[in-house]
Amino acid sequence: MMKKAMGMMLLAVVAGLYAGDEVNFNKNFATDENGKIVQWKFNENQEFIPLGKVEAIQGKEGNNGIRITSTGKNVHYYCNTMFPVESGDSLKFTAKVSGSGQLALGGYFYGEKRVFAFGTYPFFSITQEEQPIEKTLVIEQQAGRPAVVSGLIALVASAGSDIRISDLNVEVIRKKK
Repeated sequence: MMKKAMGMMLLAVVAGLYAGDEVNFNKNFATDENGKIVQWKFNENQEFIPLGKVEAIQGKEGNNGIRITSTGKNVHYYCNTMFPVESGDSLKFTAKVSGSGQLALGGYFYGEKRVFAFGTYPFFSITQEEQPIEKTLVIEQQAGRPAVVSGLIALVASAGSDIRISDLNVEVIRKKK
């Protein structure tokens, strides 16, 4: 009996080493009393102006989601909830997506004292029919940039896109040490 219990505990510990850490953020796109999505912001760099339009929506199954519509330039929309991450870790994104254009699920990554290190967001095409997706992004240190210690989730819609996202979850898969 004791061997079985020890074996189960060892299995749980090993499984925990390879399990991801769910990122805690406003994945339901909850809004404040003015209809503004809480914790989410536009990247307002000049290269992304005009900013586009973002609104909270209900997904096909009644779950909360978001609609991002480009008005001519890429729309960078990020969750301003920092989470611990480092080079070699991966972000595993799952969601339901539909619309037209291209979407990138990625992040902005920072060194100590919130010094910007780099952003990465690989694009993929979206179809009108809602599809479940799973994308994994490996965070690779960039030469000459600060060592990564934290990150923010970024959703990027390409110019001319009209995209709907629901059931968004992000998990950090820690690098093997």
